[in-house]
Amino acid sequence: MYQSQKLKVLEFLEKNKTINSFQCFMKLQIVDLQHAIYELRKEGYLISDKWVLKTNKEGKRIKYKEYRLEV
Repeated sequence: MYQSQKLKVLEFLEKNKTINSFQCFMKLQIVDLQHAIYELRKEGYLISDKWVLKTNKEGKRIKYKEYRLEV
């Protein structure tokens, strides 16, 4: 992972508190959010995660992980 991608994710978390894969791709153009989170946790950042269940526009249930920077 490029250092700049990891820093972009960290800056987004510091500003917005949470991030998910869709936001990461659409706003940061980064596909591998999980690896960025892994690298940040390795560096000592406290990042929690939780599964979010929602219903999409077509009425189907979707599940995705949301990451939160703990301060």
